Amino acid sequence: PKDTPRRIRNPTADREAAQNRLARTTDEEREIREKLMDYQKLRSRGLIGEERRADWVERIAEIKSARKLFDVNYTIEPQRPADYPGLAAAGDVEFLASQMKVVLALLHEEDLFRFIDDLRGALSSHVLVRSCTVSRLEGTAADRGVGPRLRADCTIDLVTIRDRKAKAT
Repeated sequence: PKDTPRRIRNPTADREAAQNRLARTTDEEREIREKLMDYQKLRSRGLIGEERRADWVERIAEIKSARKLFDVNYTIEPQRPADYPGLAAAGDVEFLASQMKVVLALLHEEDLFRFIDDLRGALSSHVLVRSCTVSRLEGTAADRGVGPRLRADCTIDLVTIRDRKAKAT
């Protein structure tokens, strides 16, 4: 019978292979910790879970009052799967969006930016501005004194994340 060649072990190569496995494991462990921290941050902000429409309505009323905005009219459409390039549901996680159409009567453009910033800070969702059009109002109360001079028509997505596993437990 033919002699089978014996593999000679190289202690240096074995040690390097073990160190590489350890480094990969450490990197994976670090990545898992970071993702868990990100998940906990999203959860604490209220982005993970069911949408909170009643809260949204209250927060928008509070923003209108605090900012002394002239007029805020909005509708929030039913929730649907979010449809963004490069974003796909994975495993037990769904990305959902409720589209909000809002019309604001503004004194100046900065009112719009402050309104959007306040939404981002107050709502339990990710606020994604899809579009905003600002136009000048003609022949309004602004001609007679202080009043709205601009109108903003915006489409904003209120994005939430549903964790199907968390719901099942």
